[in-house]
Amino acid sequence: MKEILDDLGCLYEMHPRMLGNPDFVIRKEKIAIFCDGDFWHGYEYDRGNKPKGKFWRDKIEENMRRDTRISRRLRREG
Repeated sequence: MKEILDDLGCLYEMHPRMLGNPDFVIRKEKIAIFCDGDFWHGYEYDRGNKPKGKFWRDKIEENMRRDTRISRRLRREG
């Protein structure tokens, strides 16, 4: 992602201290970029891409709830 942002000439910050701990922020455009792993954040979870163990299902589901909460709050705060 860093190389892509560099190639685009974006002025960004890496790992800024802010809500949700995004990996990159482009403050001028009010963009937060999260580089999350698909599996751990529920990609295609509703299509059956779920681990068998309850501990891991609970962990992924909590990640998904937290992602939703953080995204909503960041949007609401601009």
